[in-house]
Amino acid sequence: MKSEPSEAESQFRLLIEEQAVQQGVPRSHALFRHVVDSDSTATYEAGERVRRELSLFGETQGRRVLDVGSGFGGALIALSRAGACAVGVEYQESRVRLCNRRLALHGTRAHVVRGDGFSLPFPDCVFDIVVCSEVLEHVPRKQAFIREMVRTLRPSGVLYLSFPNRRSLENLLSDPHYHLPLVSILPRRIAASWVRRLRGLDYDVDALPAAPEVSRWCREAGVDVASLIHSERAVLDRISKPETIRRPLVREILLAVKRARLSGVLRAGIRFRSGFGSSAVLVGVKTSAVLVGESWGLRP
Repeated sequence: MKSEPSEAESQFRLLIEEQAVQQGVPRSHALFRHVVDSDSTATYEAGERVRRELSLFGETQGRRVLDVGSGFGGALIALSRAGACAVGVEYQESRVRLCNRRLALHGTRAHVVRGDGFSLPFPDCVFDIVVCSEVLEHVPRKQAFIREMVRTLRPSGVLYLSFPNRRSLENLLSDPHYHLPLVSILPRRIAASWVRRLRGLDYDVDALPAAPEVSRWCREAGVDVASLIHSERAVLDRISKPETIRRPLVREILLAVKRARLSGVLRAGIRFRSGFGSSAVLVGVKTSAVLVGESWGLRP
């Protein structure tokens, strides 16, 4: 369910509009509304999505959470409201200021510090959850970036990554950032030239990652990958327990599949398909302590 903008969000939207004007985007320009919506409403709703998806795997209340690449703080707001002790890292000083202003408007205890995702300003093994939402596509050396996040996770801590998937046909036909065809597979120099010419914007994407390669990098960093899309776990659970499904036709079909001992084939097909979704969500547990991982329901 999408949250209606609160008074705090209305005030923050005014700040974003002011910033857009300062950056040279005229209020009369068609791009103005897109910029404002992307930085305000969209980030708030994205934060709620992160909270909902993490709640599928366990309780966030009282957990120490790090949000890497906080942007304008949507995830920090949502997770703080859910009782998490949250802190964010953002590279751009202007975003740090705006994000902390937004968090203050919402009355949360979360805050953002300026830092580099390749050298996080935190010691080893201090966070229960590390979140990185829609950031991977903007950074080079993605594998090193993931390793640094995992470093700050305590054993059995949870890593949450979301990113637009390079293997998606939808993203091929319309890039998720600039809504132009083929941008996601073009050499970066050509993509930047095209975006600047057609959209009048600087191209700030390094490369869209592919879900299977991100999953492999996580495993190499010591993370047991549990899910590539947020709905996968729920779907797989229903295949394993078709008797719990309310819709009669779907229940009877899956019961027949189970009786025919084809549930494993269906599960494998769903896992394969998840590698081609437009938006991948990966959730995993840092290995070396099984009990907490099991309590989060994150065993593959």
